[in-house]
Parts: sequence; structure tokens; C-alpha cells
Amino acid sequence: MPTADVLRISQSADRARAGLCLIYGPAPAKPDYAGFMGVIVETGEAQPVAFVRAEAGPMDSEIPRPDRRKEDLRHLDVNALAARKFEQQVWKCINGMIARDQPASTTQPSPWKGRTPRGVDDRTILIVPNQSVGW
Repeated sequence: MPTADVLRISQSADRARAGLCLIYGPAPAKPDYAGFMGVIVETGEAQPVAFVRAEAGPMDSEIPRPDRRKEDLRHLDVNALAARKFEQQVWKCINGMIARDQPASTTQPSPWKGRTPRGVDDRTILIVPNQSVGW
């Protein structure tokens, strides 16, 4: 059983400078079906931004490619079909997020406006020299 949680995985991805992280695994499915589900997390804040799920069953089998090896049965394997559908869903989701993304404003408000240095309020500050100035 894995010991990492979403927060720790997200922090690890953030340290690797990844802005987004996909955390996924198998999903519950009906008999003879397979599924995957996952969450796309914004790593800086460890906030989920999308949930993705895909399922495949016997009706999802595909026509085999003519150049496939005889032993390659991925076109019939519900696990492989579910994985492919999940991958396609993730790509659609990421592309949708890119299309809706808004660039940051070029003029940002000053982070210092309205702030005072730590420990300073409206009191007068007196600067007293520690040596005589010889006046």
C-alpha cells in the first residue's frame, strides 16, 4: 500500500518544477470491464483542477492493426483499452485547460503598497548615534 498522499506527491512534483501533476490509478468497474481514474493537481497550491475517468469493456474492442504481431492482443484487452481511453481523456482535458488559460496581467499591483515593514507603525523613529559626532 503506498504511503504518499496527494499533498506529498504534489509537493514532490512542485520541487521538480512541474506546474501540474497527474495522480491516477485503477477505478472500480463492472465485471469484464476495466477503468482508470485520476486527478490533475496544480502543484504550487496542491489544488485539484480536474478529475478524469475512463472505462472500457468488451464492446470497446478494436479491429487489429494489420502490422501487429500475432501475440499482441491489446485490441481485445480491456485494461489496455481503458488505459488508452484514459490517456486520450487526459490529453483532451489538458488541451481544454490550455485553451481556457488566461495570461497573467502585465501590470500587477505592487505587493508592497499599503504594507509597512515588520514592527513599524505610525510612531516616530529616532536614530541615535552610538558615538559622539563632535559638534
